[in-house]
Amino acid sequence: MPCIAARRLTPGTGREGGGGFDAAARRRIEETLRRGDDLRCPDCDTLLVGRRLDAPPGVSYVRHRILIICPACHRSGGFDART
Repeated sequence: MPCIAARRLTPGTGREGGGGFDAAARRRIEETLRRGDDLRCPDCDTLLVGRRLDAPPGVSYVRHRILIICPACHRSGGFDART
């Protein structure tokens, strides 16, 4: 049986929890980020939480990214953040 952390990193295929957002969910989240509205999970309608990701040392360019996580169904994904 895989550990929970490993399962959360693989693409989600159902409502069992964990995994990433599918392509349609990612598009909805990206559009919501562009509008600046409250982020809600496309799968379970829970308010999403975000955390800015720092660029790793040694990267010659700066890419502003945010990790979006659903505290209820544990889906997650990295998105480009508007500065």
